[in-house]
Amino acid sequence: MRYVYAVLGGLVLALGITVWWMLGTINHATGDNVASVQFVVEQGEQLRHVATRLESQHLVTSAGAWTLYTLSTGQRSAILAGAYTLNSSMTGRQILNTLTTNPLKDNEVSVTIREGLTLTQIAAQLERAEVVNGQLFLNLVQHPATANFDAGGYRIAGQKPATVDFEGYLFPDTYRFFKHTAPADVLKKLLANLDTKYSAELEQSTRTAGHTPPEILTIASILEAELKTTADRQLAADLFWRRVKIGMGLNADTTILYALGRTGGGVSSEDLKVVSPYNTYTNRGLPPGPINNPGLDAIKAAISPTPNDYLYYLTAPNGTTYFAKTLEEHNQNKAKYLK
Repeated sequence: MRYVYAVLGGLVLALGITVWWMLGTINHATGDNVASVQFVVEQGEQLRHVATRLESQHLVTSAGAWTLYTLSTGQRSAILAGAYTLNSSMTGRQILNTLTTNPLKDNEVSVTIREGLTLTQIAAQLERAEVVNGQLFLNLVQHPATANFDAGGYRIAGQKPATVDFEGYLFPDTYRFFKHTAPADVLKKLLANLDTKYSAELEQSTRTAGHTPPEILTIASILEAELKTTADRQLAADLFWRRVKIGMGLNADTTILYALGRTGGGVSSEDLKVVSPYNTYTNRGLPPGPINNPGLDAIKAAISPTPNDYLYYLTAPNGTTYFAKTLEEHNQNKAKYLK
């Protein structure tokens, strides 16, 4: 009987210490940074993730204590998605009260990222919408290793070669963002959406066709930039894959523009001499990575092309694409349609 009392006494003591620690921590402000910061709770975000981010931003002393207090007060489901203004002079209790009662109004924006935009263009668009600092976001997506961003948890982006940035992996779509979101949180939402849209079924089709998702995204980005219709993209995809197979250059003008840092305009004979792994006139095979962020139509075309015997194509000023089987026929098309 004494043993039972001893165990019960130990449990009561441990519980008392835990409660004392929890209350002492939750009623304490970190005071590390009095300046206000924007803190965003995403829809459906798990409590432990919210707590971990609060601790990492020095807004609470202990993620564990804050989580335990939230659970013990029955407020796990009371936290509201939205953007908040917090600071480290607030106690953990005050922060929880804020997250359950007072999201900022009119702080969510809709952003439509259209197909074919580059990282630079997307960063500028997100900044115009006040979602994120454009330069900080660009630094993250162009230099993920420097920023210590690990994409290993994402099915498609996790296969990205370490030698390239996130060009091609920011899926074009309409998104809802809170203003002044951390660059990493924006990137995570974009990469997660790519996993959804580039489904496991599409990935299996990719493997069956003998390719990898990075290869598909690279071809899809060229299709996105070079051709306008689904039918033309499907024809050109087969053309590109066959060119790769026989060791023929892709000869895509849009890869030259990308190498030169341009997003439009014509390509001169001097431009074709640019020294870059993205120059598909002087280099064989695929470029190192995508040249923009392609949409689902171009991705599907790259995975399931329409078999054909064409080796050449050109797009006339009116947007019509003309395919040719021989160089002679291609030159005739150039003389006829590119006057």
